[in-house]
Amino acid sequence: MNVSRNRRAAGFSILAAITFGVAFAVSLPPPAWAEGPIPLAPTPDSGTRASGPEEKAETVGLEDDAMEGEAETSGDSPMVDVVPLEQVDPNSVGLLDSEAGGFGIAMWQGTDRALLERLLPKLPATPRSPVMRSLQRRLLLSTATAPGDSPLQVNLLPLRFERLAAMGESQAIVELARIVPAHAMDESMAIAYIENAFLAGETETGCQEVRGRIRDYQGAHWQRMLVFCEVLAKEAQAVQLGLALLHEMPEQTSPAFFHLVDAILDKDGAEVFNLPDPSPLEAVMIGKTNRQVPPDAGTATHPAVLRALAMNPNAPVLLRLDAGERAETIGTLSADELGELYRGVPFRSEEVRDVDNAALGEAKGRALLYRAAREQTDPSVRAELLQRLWRETRAMDPAGTLYATAVRVNLPTLLAIAPKPELAWFAAEAGKALLLAEQTPEAFAWLAIVQQAAYENANAEATRNALWPFVKLADGGGNLAWEAERLTAWWKAHGGAPEKEDPALLFALLAALGEPVGESEWTELLNGAPFRQTVVPALAIRHGLAAAAAAGRVGETVLLALLSLGAGGPGEASPVTLEAVIAALKQIGLEEEARGLAVEASLMKGL
Repeated sequence: MNVSRNRRAAGFSILAAITFGVAFAVSLPPPAWAEGPIPLAPTPDSGTRASGPEEKAETVGLEDDAMEGEAETSGDSPMVDVVPLEQVDPNSVGLLDSEAGGFGIAMWQGTDRALLERLLPKLPATPRSPVMRSLQRRLLLSTATAPGDSPLQVNLLPLRFERLAAMGESQAIVELARIVPAHAMDESMAIAYIENAFLAGETETGCQEVRGRIRDYQGAHWQRMLVFCEVLAKEAQAVQLGLALLHEMPEQTSPAFFHLVDAILDKDGAEVFNLPDPSPLEAVMIGKTNRQVPPDAGTATHPAVLRALAMNPNAPVLLRLDAGERAETIGTLSADELGELYRGVPFRSEEVRDVDNAALGEAKGRALLYRAAREQTDPSVRAELLQRLWRETRAMDPAGTLYATAVRVNLPTLLAIAPKPELAWFAAEAGKALLLAEQTPEAFAWLAIVQQAAYENANAEATRNALWPFVKLADGGGNLAWEAERLTAWWKAHGGAPEKEDPALLFALLAALGEPVGESEWTELLNGAPFRQTVVPALAIRHGLAAAAAAGRVGETVLLALLSLGAGGPGEASPVTLEAVIAALKQIGLEEEARGLAVEASLMKGL
């Protein structure tokens, strides 16, 4: 959730006015209509003085000795006490207040500044979880008082900018940069601002920043950005001069840059044959040409570059689909935008007729099944197509990220299928997908269908038992009564094998959310192996997470929770890690987020 630009600008203007108001008021002469000086504080003989922790007031513009001498000779002159207000800390600037999804002005209260400086750069660049990405985005964009007050401490703003840029949060960086005080903007932040302005389509803004800062900063990258802007402005002589300077630094500029310049200028024979793992600037530049994107650009790894490639109409279809799916997985492309890409894929009539044999291991095959399900009018056939797609994508990717993307992009098609008794066989698949897509009320509707039929139909009962535990994970409002027998029934249907880790994970998730998983349920699992081999966070992180949550240190708890889960997200995290993270988030009041992670973990792991 974003705060409007006007509101943020107004808020910063108020802070600026408070900060500089004292100096402004003291330096101006009295207005012409004033009859005499107006005392801003009590005079020494008034018999009163301001109360507060600061007993000594500072004076502006006069030395102490001079003031004392003047006081002796001019007893009737009022003394002006000026207390300097605390300067606004640029590190506290953010886009999100508590009403807009931020974690509050005091989110870092009690957190050690040095710890924050060490851990912020370790946040995962591509968390494969919408809940994680939202938490991380809010953590980096919250308006909050930074811990510590030593002038020697590291500036936190560049660390925040760097992580936001690594996440591909282009628009957020542009908005944040606009409210950062000019004196707080260092070179790394300026580069992030410019590159992400380009990526966000605000080329004019980016070029204004380049031209305004080129006098302060040197280096090949600044020269490349300037040449790009000069090319767009058709400043031929400046372009030639800039290219000549870059040719003198060949080891710092790849040949692709020069080919891209020629392609933007539409020179005869200008082509870009190679563009492996393009940088943000290169991705923007290829988008300004009418040349086809080279196939090796598909090796891109930067989240914002993946989005740029997916949206580039001159990229090969398969490259766009692959980049689009990867960008959706890490949150830089919406599911609706991916669906639009799917709909734009040209299929031969025989491919459409042979949809049952579509190769779902390829993005094009998944696009075909998406189209077939979307255009199908029979709810039962539509459900069969979705069920096949989700089961096969889940089998292809143990971490569940491909399955999660397939769920989100097909959500409109799923929502068009009304829960009906004749579709009870589809209830578990539909309900789980809806939970993963954060559509809990709709998932309840599918559970209700099989709840009603479970007492008379064995298949409906099995479907209810398969869906019930996952709806309970998402049930923050307590709308679904706890039924221990449902959990036992799910475990038995799951195979009843104590050596399997899956039942323990589900039990741990429910228990971490405060559900009354009983000793009898856990006892059933004690017949399994006493040891499990798994990957867990460092002991210091696990201890720090528990301590931060117990002390109510919100920002620190979220930070350590994200580090605990890592780039793999809940789909790859161990049960021990998930239990600790979910319990910690719930403890600091983020129960909705904790339940969201629990649902993601259980369904992405394919329980």
